[in-house]
Amino acid sequence: MKKLFFFLVIIFTLIACSKDGKETTETGQITFYRIYNVNNPGQWNLILDGVDKGSLKSTTQMPVCADPGFITLTLSVGTHKYYLKSSIYASGNVKNFSVETGCHQLSCTIN
Repeated sequence: MKKLFFFLVIIFTLIACSKDGKETTETGQITFYRIYNVNNPGQWNLILDGVDKGSLKSTTQMPVCADPGFITLTLSVGTHKYYLKSSIYASGNVKNFSVETGCHQLSCTIN
């Protein structure tokens, strides 16, 4: 019984020592935009991971990363989902995208 207890104490100590308590979550920035499309004009809201992030600005060219005129968010590295919602048109399809470290742009599409 003492050997089992001693063995468990050693295992617990090794596990506890292997964690330094500095859990970090990597993040990346994404600037969201929409290329203007005559077939889908109007205001479209960005729904990101189920949360409405506001009106997505349409443009004729890709903005620079973290452009203050566009929605730029810091997200955890990994896969996220978005769709576009309009009060006039049917909502767009849900799309997956990956976030990596650094700052990147994402052209959002409706279908």
